[in-house]
Amino acid sequence: MSSMSEICQQRSHRKYVIVFSGDLPNVSLEEIRGILEGYNIKYRIIYRDSYVGILETEDLRDIRVGHRFSLIKILSEFLGIYSSINEAIERVKKISHIFSGRKFYVRVFKFGSTWSRIVDSVSLSKRIGEIILANSDAKVNFSSPDIILHVYMSNKIILGIPREFRADKMLTRRPSRRPYSKPVSMNPRIAKAMINMARVREGDRVLDPFCGTGAILVEAGLMGMRVLGSDISDEMITGTLKNLEYFGIKPEKIVKCDVREINNYFSEVDAIVCDPPYGRAASTYGESLEKLYHESFAVFREVLKRGRYAVVCFSDPHYHYKIGAKYMKLISVVSYRVHKSLTRHIGIYKNVQG
Repeated sequence: MSSMSEICQQRSHRKYVIVFSGDLPNVSLEEIRGILEGYNIKYRIIYRDSYVGILETEDLRDIRVGHRFSLIKILSEFLGIYSSINEAIERVKKISHIFSGRKFYVRVFKFGSTWSRIVDSVSLSKRIGEIILANSDAKVNFSSPDIILHVYMSNKIILGIPREFRADKMLTRRPSRRPYSKPVSMNPRIAKAMINMARVREGDRVLDPFCGTGAILVEAGLMGMRVLGSDISDEMITGTLKNLEYFGIKPEKIVKCDVREINNYFSEVDAIVCDPPYGRAASTYGESLEKLYHESFAVFREVLKRGRYAVVCFSDPHYHYKIGAKYMKLISVVSYRVHKSLTRHIGIYKNVQG
C-alpha cells in the first residue's frame, strides 16, 4: 500500500467522507476496503470513529461505486474536519464561493448522544445556510438542489459534499419477500457486504458452497458477478434456483453435492463467500462442525484461485483462528450482532497457496 507521502504526490487523489451503518461500523469499514481493493484503487484511512471515516484515495468521480454499497450509507467529498462548531462555521465562510450561482441546502447529521443534547439540527442548518447566503449569490432549494452541504457531527465535525448514496432497495430482498426462505436465511445487507469484502468486480465467478436459500448468490448476481453454488440439500437447491429466477439471475452452475466434492464441479473461482451451517446436527447431517470446517477449507483452497479471497461467516470466532487460518491467510475477523443471544463473525481470507 502507498505511504501517505506517495499518495499526496499524486494529483488524482482526493479525500472522501464515508458514513457507516451505525450498528455495524467495523463491518462497514471492511466493506469499503473490499470494494476499493477489488477495483485496485489505492487508499488510506486517515480518520475513523464509530460513525464516519475519511479516506484519501484515487479520484472516484469517474468510478461508480455507489451501487456496490451495502453498509456504507453515504460517500461525500471531504471539505474539512473540526473540533468545534465555531471552527466549522469559519470554514464555511471561506468556502461559500463554491455555492455561488447554485441552488443548495444544508443537512446536519448527529451521531451518538453528545451532540443530540446540545445542538438542534434545524437551527444549525439554518445558521450555516444563512452564512452561505451572506457570502455568495446562492439560493436555497430543497426540492432540486445543485449542491448539498452535509455536516457530520460525531467525535469531530466533518463537512462534505455528498456524491453517492446507498440507493439499493435491499428491503425488497429481505427473506420474507423472497419466494423461498428459512428462519436462518441471511440478511441481504450482510450478504452483499460479504461479497464486497471478497474483492470482486463485475464478471468475476463467485461460489457459495453452502448456498442454502441463495441469499449470497442473489446479491452477487445483482451486482453483475457470475454465480455458482452447491448444497447437500435437494430442498435448498430448489429454493436457491427459485430465488435466483425471481430476481432475474441466471446462474452459471448450481449443483447438489457435499461441500467436500465441490472440486469435482468447480475450479479457478474468483471468490468463495459462504455461511456454513452451525449449531444444529441436522444442518450438518450429523457431521461434527470442526471436521466439516476443516475439510471445507481444504477444498476451498483447491478451487479458489491463488491470490483471491474467501469470506466465511461463523458463529464462533475461534473457528477462524483455529481452523480457517491453517489453510489460508486470515486477513481480518469482524463481528456483528444478529440478536441478543447470537453474534456472527466474518473472516476474510486470502488464498496464498492455491
